[in-house]
Amino acid sequence: MEATWPPLRKDRQGDWWLRQGAGGGQRVSAASPAGPRAVAELDGVIAAMSAPLFLLDAADRAVDQALAARGFVVHDPVVILAADPAVMAGERVHVDWPVPDAVQGLWALGKVGEGRLAVMGRVQGQKAALWIADQGEPVAVGFCGMTDDFAGVHAVFVAPDRRGQGLGLRLMQGIARWAVDQGARQMALAVTTANRPARQLYARLGMDEIGANHYRKPPEGLAEARH
Repeated sequence: MEATWPPLRKDRQGDWWLRQGAGGGQRVSAASPAGPRAVAELDGVIAAMSAPLFLLDAADRAVDQALAARGFVVHDPVVILAADPAVMAGERVHVDWPVPDAVQGLWALGKVGEGRLAVMGRVQGQKAALWIADQGEPVAVGFCGMTDDFAGVHAVFVAPDRRGQGLGLRLMQGIARWAVDQGARQMALAVTTANRPARQLYARLGMDEIGANHYRKPPEGLAEARH
């Protein structure tokens, strides 16, 4: 997934990966374990980060426990869902790159601003903003980036006053169509476990869970004390 939503920088420091997101959100800003000495190096990593944030999966249990012991709390658990885009593909939707101003305006309602647009711009493979319009105005939008035969979907957003009208389904089918046109054999996305409507939509599309991860961050009092 990272090749389709890349950080500004990703550096190896000991047995850790440290990311710089430059305002692009949590996934591109979090640190992740990279080796067996991660627990031993944890306090140094925490001290070096101005805003400590960790992205962990099932293989990182020891680090997860060490962070819990230091008071770090679980934040935004997510599941990774995937499917063959050929199975999901439907009618084509609008496809643009660079992102039109009107589409940027819709994304801004979903807190997808300049930082996340910059993440999209860093994708090295084929990429596109895909969107649906009503009377010329964007009402649903998503981003898709390619790496080899993999399509990563990000920043899916439907206008709040247009939800429950099937736009999310049409958008995902259109994104899948575009991904197939680019040669994709797998299409995946990350969604928070708390987002039940989105998870129901993706299940309807036949997307299956292939992974899960979560963040840990300092409790609010500790985070505030660092600033």
